[in-house]
Amino acid sequence: MQITFTRRGNSGPAAAIAVRDDGTAIEIPGHQTGNKLPHDLVHYVVEAELELRFGFWGLLAAGAEFSNVLVVNRRGKRPSPRGRQLIREHRDDLVEAEALAGTFTAIWRGDARHDDDWPQVRARLANTWTHRPQRRPIGPADVERVCAALDALQFRWQYLPADEALTLYWPPGSAPAGRGRAALRPASGKDDPSDPSEDPGVA
Repeated sequence: MQITFTRRGNSGPAAAIAVRDDGTAIEIPGHQTGNKLPHDLVHYVVEAELELRFGFWGLLAAGAEFSNVLVVNRRGKRPSPRGRQLIREHRDDLVEAEALAGTFTAIWRGDARHDDDWPQVRARLANTWTHRPQRRPIGPADVERVCAALDALQFRWQYLPADEALTLYWPPGSAPAGRGRAALRPASGKDDPSDPSEDPGVA
């Protein structure tokens, strides 16, 4: 699935369009304006880096139909039964992804994100997220990886001109031939936001 975020500057919220492999186009409403990384991009990073298969983006790619999104090229207005069933089947996964996105936003924008702050980070995670037996625990390396990926994407987003777009793919690594592998962190030593090779998973 291809996901395109268009930055509107200060004139309005970021606009996002997702196009599934079958051609279905979905419009996702935006909220943030300006330089702030949109919430749905934070979701993308957290779900990608923690390998959450059935968070918001994974479910959307699989055919889920959320009440707050618009399928723009479907005949008729009624959601598909399968689209709603997917949400019911993976509600716990969806709640987990939302909780982790919120928690990592707080960690990333705060001071508690380095190894010497791990007790504080662990306490923050424990307050908002209950470890599920089928998933491995989240450790300091995971926190550093997610924060580094958020830093990289924030850097690209804030330098993206108004009305230009950032394109990602789900699942990560599924970019078409010629687009390179999906990676959120820039190559070591590169800091020019105009250099497309900095982030081979972002078009």
